Amino acid sequence: MTGSFTAIVDSPDGSFEVAADPRVSRRQRRWTITTALASLAIGGALVAYTTINAPGGAQIIAIVLFVVIAVFAVLGWLSTGAPTLKADSDELSYLAPFRDQHMPRAELTAILRGEVWFQGRRSLWLKSYLFTARDGSIAIRVLASWYAPEAMAAFAARLGVPLRGKFTDRYRGDAGVART
Repeated sequence: MTGSFTAIVDSPDGSFEVAADPRVSRRQRRWTITTALASLAIGGALVAYTTINAPGGAQIIAIVLFVVIAVFAVLGWLSTGAPTLKADSDELSYLAPFRDQHMPRAELTAILRGEVWFQGRRSLWLKSYLFTARDGSIAIRVLASWYAPEAMAAFAARLGVPLRGKFTDRYRGDAGVART
């Protein structure tokens, strides 16, 4: 693995986790800081302009807009933390800002590489690692951009499950492991 960080980090309690690529987190935080500062500067300029040229109703609207921008800047910052992919003797957990996923370790059958359909404002396919359960469902979805391929291979080996597939295989959300 490239870089100065270890792929697998062992904890004293016997659990272990795969280390997220710190470069991804730094890049995401730089983008968030840049966007937040630009938005806050525009909001601050709007407040200053309305204070000087249009006190009253327009100024109040500008202040409310500035507060909304500040709240979104804080939420953006909070959502940029690196996720934690951890396993102990009983459970496998993926802890990401605003979205935690868990599954019993005994239920894990394989980790698949593939693209998962993400439905949002813009719909797109995201390269992901899919942790499959015995019933064939996708129990945990992890964005591949957070982890180096060598780190995920080492994690699968420690879990004792195969790492299969290619990132060109496509899967639809929780519809099981049937390819599209």
